[in-house]
Order: sequence, then C-alpha cells, then structure tokens
Amino acid sequence: MAAEIVALRDDEERLRMLGENARRLFENEYSIGIGVNAWLRAVLKLAPQSGIPVETRGGAATA
Repeated sequence: MAAEIVALRDDEERLRMLGENARRLFENEYSIGIGVNAWLRAVLKLAPQSGIPVETRGGAATA
C-alpha cells in the first residue's frame, strides 16, 4: 500500500485522473436525490406489510 501511495505521489497525471473519476462516480451515484430515492424505495417496500396506505403524486411516493 505504501508503494502505491508513493507511486501516486510521483505520477501527478494518474492522480488527477483517479480524482476526476472519483468525483464523477460520486456525482453520478451518490447525490442527495439518488440517496433519498433509494431510501424511499426501501421504506415503501415495508409499507404494505405495515398497513400504512401509500399514495403517489407527481412521481413522488408518500406514506
């Protein structure tokens, strides 16, 4: 691991590329909207089991 850290320190172009890739992944997969939608889907899977009525309006589901 230490050798990889040293290699990255010495390869600014690779380090920049890895940073850009990480940023792109974060923005595409971990936005607040994506997180909220994933959480909401998980909660709504439980709603029928709980007897809580679920309605949707304008693409948003509410319990």
